[in-house]
Parts: sequence; structure tokens; C-alpha cells
Amino acid sequence: MLFWACVLFGLAQFGALCLLVPDLRNDWWKGAGLTLSAGIAASAAWWAFFSRYAESEGRRFLEVQLNGHRELLVGELDETARRWRDFSLPRDIYPAANGFDLRFNRDLSGDLARSKKYFFKGPSGIYLPARILMREQCEPTRRLEDVRLYIVDPLSDLAMEQAIRDRRGMSTHSGKSDGQIRAGILTSLFMSLVACWHVRSRVRGAIRVWHESTTVINRIELFDDAAYDSNIEGPGPEDFPTTGCWSSGQPAYIRISEEFHRQDHISASLTMSADTLEKDFHAHLERLRFNPGEVDELWDRYQAKYLKRLELGIPRALALRDVEPTRALEEAGNA
Repeated sequence: MLFWACVLFGLAQFGALCLLVPDLRNDWWKGAGLTLSAGIAASAAWWAFFSRYAESEGRRFLEVQLNGHRELLVGELDETARRWRDFSLPRDIYPAANGFDLRFNRDLSGDLARSKKYFFKGPSGIYLPARILMREQCEPTRRLEDVRLYIVDPLSDLAMEQAIRDRRGMSTHSGKSDGQIRAGILTSLFMSLVACWHVRSRVRGAIRVWHESTTVINRIELFDDAAYDSNIEGPGPEDFPTTGCWSSGQPAYIRISEEFHRQDHISASLTMSADTLEKDFHAHLERLRFNPGEVDELWDRYQAKYLKRLELGIPRALALRDVEPTRALEEAGNA
């Protein structure tokens, strides 16, 4: 519109010249007026063309810049989301189960094979000795040097009551009395200690045990490169609750590691190494009101129930590369 308004203004000047000076017959004046009007019209046309061209180019420039900034912004948002995901979310999640989870055992066995430490916190740590024995199946790249267990103190009424209350809601303990559940917990505790005594030579340093007089319910396992935490959901009927796995460097891994090392200044209740005398081990069992004469029987029961299960399950888990996050192939007791 502005372009045509300028053209009409230039032509109107020539018409006005002829009307206002009707007596002029001199072609020079008319030519001069025509030239003036044509110049104004040409200037107007050039100005209108340039302004439209500048507007078009400016719009194109802005679109290019905005598209570039949009792509940059989207890329930064994607990168931020990826960093947040990698930094905060678990490396993997293993749903609750009552049996042998192939995917969980495959991943945990691999992390154990690459680790110099194995820290465990849970009710009894019943599978820990068997995992140490099965570690050779995973072609370990490091020698296991530091093993720590933080398990229930059988002499603590508070810790035992909480452990009983926790297992009371599990499907495998349905219909059992509190006395039966208590007896099962004590058996698992002493069986775990006896099994640790028999595998102590597999650890370069020592196996240290702390008996916790406070609540110890869910399982936490810490390695050099990963931490497995089953505290991410509330208790359910399954023997093995939902477990999350975090890699080293993630906030959850750092928090779990700090929780373990916060007790470094507390002396272990029991330390077992290749040099530990059997009489010292038996003395510890007696302090816990357990008859050392039953040690051999407990070791036989442990091999038949727990070690045998991992001897069958671990090779099968390691042989499968892609395992869906579904449940187990065989029943397993609570760890």
C-alpha cells in the first residue's frame, strides 16, 4: 500500500502542475514537471522495493536465528534431561520377587566380580557367603579384599521384633507363629556366620561382622562400581522387595557409601580371616547363645539349601544376555 501511495503522489504532482498553470504552453516546463514527477515516482518505487526487500530479508534472518536458538535450546534441554537421568535415576530396577531373578543375579554377580569390596546390610546376609564362593564363575578381575556385614543382633529384642514383624507379612511366612518366624531368623543368622567362616580364605583381607541392635530390614549391597538398595518401596508380600541399582558417582551411591563408612570407627563384633583361630569363632557363637557343636550340621544345611541354589542359578543367569525384568525360575528364601 505504501508503495502505490508514493507512485500516485508523484503522478498527482504533474497533474496539479498542468491544472494550476493552464496558460503554459512551453514544453520545457511541462517536461520539467514530468521529469520531476517521474523522479519522485521512481524514488518512491525504489524506496518501496528496498523496504520490502529489507523486510523480507530481515524476516528470513530472524527465522534463521530463531530456528538456530530453538534447536540449541531443545538440544540443551535434552542434554540437561539426560544428565539428570544419568545422575539421579537408578541404573536399573528389579521388581519384587519370591524367587530367583536371573537379571538381578547376573548383574550383581558381574559387579561383585569387578569389586574389591563387598558391603552388605540386611537381616542375615544368607546369600553372601555363597556369592563369594560363586565369584570365580564370573571371571573376577580383582581380588576381594574387604567384606562387611551389618546384620541383626540376635540378642537385641528390638531388632528381632522388627525382623519378625517384617517377615510376618511375607507370603512364605503366612500361617507361621512368631516363635516359628523367630527360629527361622536365628537359623539364618547363625547359618550365615558359619558359612562366612568357611569362605574366609577367599578374601584377601577379612570378613567383618557388625550385629545391629537397631532395625535392619531391607537389603543393601555395595560394590566398587554399584550399589543395590531395596529400600525404594515399602514392604510387600514378596521375599525379595523391589531393588534399585545405582552406579558409582550417583548421589544414591555416594549416600549409601557414606552410611557404611559412618560406622568405620565402631569395632566389628566379629572379624574372620585366614589366620582367625576356630576357638575364637566358637567363642563368638557362644556369646550369641549358639552351640558350637552344631556348626558342621549348619554348614551342611547351608550348602544343600543356599549354595546349591546359586550353583544352579548363577551359570544360567550369566549365560543369558538379554533377560526380561520378570520373575524367577525357582523359589528362594529371604536374604
